[in-house]
Amino acid sequence: PAQAYSADPDPVELAAQHKAMLEEKRMPKFYWAEAIRMVVYLQNRTSASGAQVSLHELYFRRKTNLVHLRVFDNIVYVHVLDEK
Repeated sequence: PAQAYSADPDPVELAAQHKAMLEEKRMPKFYWAEAIRMVVYLQNRTSASGAQVSLHELYFRRKTNLVHLRVFDNIVYVHVLDEK
């Protein structure tokens, strides 16, 4: 059977998807690396058209869990402990 996956992501598709993410959220262009990282992460965990399982499922042989995903431009707060 023909494979639905490619080992290398399509650079044109990556560029279009990360640009769409940044424009949708009106985020500065310097977040391009985080946007591309998120696009690749999502592509690995979702199935390609015509495929029954994702790359993540093929590699780890278990169902992909996406419950941890959040909106791309979520504000995050970090508590930094005072040093003694």
